[in-house]
Amino acid sequence: MQIPGAWVKSGYSGTAIVDPETDEVVRLTVKTAELPDASSVCEISNDLKLKMTKIGDGEILLPIEAREKFVVTDGEEIENTTSFDECREYVGESRLSFDPPEPDRPRPVESGGSAPVRVLPNQRFTLEVTAPIASVTAAAGDSFTARLLTSLRDERRRTLAPKGSLLRGHLLRVERHHLAPASTIVVLQPENLEIADSEVPFMAVRDLSRELGGKQKGKTRIEIPLPLPSEKNAGVFRFDGDQVEVPRGYRSDWRTVDAGRR
Repeated sequence: MQIPGAWVKSGYSGTAIVDPETDEVVRLTVKTAELPDASSVCEISNDLKLKMTKIGDGEILLPIEAREKFVVTDGEEIENTTSFDECREYVGESRLSFDPPEPDRPRPVESGGSAPVRVLPNQRFTLEVTAPIASVTAAAGDSFTARLLTSLRDERRRTLAPKGSLLRGHLLRVERHHLAPASTIVVLQPENLEIADSEVPFMAVRDLSRELGGKQKGKTRIEIPLPLPSEKNAGVFRFDGDQVEVPRGYRSDWRTVDAGRR
């Protein structure tokens, strides 16, 4: 462990408890020997509980609870407890090619032999989520669905995606802050829009112009949650409280982005 100005080694002891039927480790405890005075800590102990957890089509031995306890030299004890649940499986696909890379451009969907479908950028629209998003169970990588409450148009101002068109995307972040004032941040990234029975690549960012305009008239301060550098073409939403459910029917304003931009 690290102490001011140096690293020191510590002896340790512990136990490993094994299920006699499965031969799997179900609990692991580790406790340090007495630590040097310069560390301001007498000892540190860890207690890890494990369990076979179903993820996808298989089962993996994963921790379900971890406890770390510090005994400070003045007699105070500090304990951190972390629990794990709602474990998920994420799958990624890759392709290896030795051909020269093609220019980065949108891959439009053709419908019925007509011209490729392309959603024009800078169109303002409103979304309505079709299923609730609960902060206590949702996680980055989960999918979400929504529907348009505003029609989108093509180059000739004809209706391209009518009101009610289905949109799909993923959550980029679900962040819960437990300390006062408790809050939750949810980041949504639209990815595909259903047009003429086909899914078209779709990108958009949250549009705050209407919300900012209303607050400006009332001269009320508004907090604008900002996306992380990795959260391009997404919408960031902040809610009060650390146990939040974004309800079915929740509405928000957006603006389309050219699907060819990354």
